[in-house]
Amino acid sequence: MNVYISCSSADLEKYIHYYSKIRNSVLQLGHNISGDWLDRVVKRLGKINSGLKVIPNIKEEGIKAIEQSACLVADVSMPSSSVGYQIAHALTKKIPTLCLYSEQFGRKSPPQIIDATTSSLLRIESYNDATLKDVIKHFFEDFPSEKLIKFNFIITPEIDEYLEWGSEESGISKSEFLREKVADLIKSDPKYKAKKR
Repeated sequence: MNVYISCSSADLEKYIHYYSKIRNSVLQLGHNISGDWLDRVVKRLGKINSGLKVIPNIKEEGIKAIEQSACLVADVSMPSSSVGYQIAHALTKKIPTLCLYSEQFGRKSPPQIIDATTSSLLRIESYNDATLKDVIKHFFEDFPSEKLIKFNFIITPEIDEYLEWGSEESGISKSEFLREKVADLIKSDPKYKAKKR
């Protein structure tokens, strides 16, 4: 699976150790990294007077890589408007997103705007050196493996009113709300459970 990694470019040399661990964990779990700009940074840091002019162009390279990825893994330990933009873009494109924040550096808590987001595609987790790989592994294990199928569904005004209400209450789209309700029905339907055995 293709994964894009996003993190703050501020003080990149200072925090590259942590970001590299995220990158290495994704690779060790058997996934590919789209637009692997962190690899370019690490290689450049090994050269004398290299500078860090290998950060991706957010508009061209970063966004394109996100759109070619199955998911986004974003470190939000340090403030970054670019990372925030990439998270918003991924969610708009219905791309599952894992937001990580370090217990060892940075703000040690998720940004309020991200913490307040209620998308079912967003997961927010803290990590440290010992827990990082497991946090990422669990995100991949819970990754939606089913492809969504589009079909027309004619409803009454009362059903539409209920979906509108549920959408607003839950902070998710009407489609997501309806999928959650149908998933609950599937779990609780004894006839369907018997059929699946």
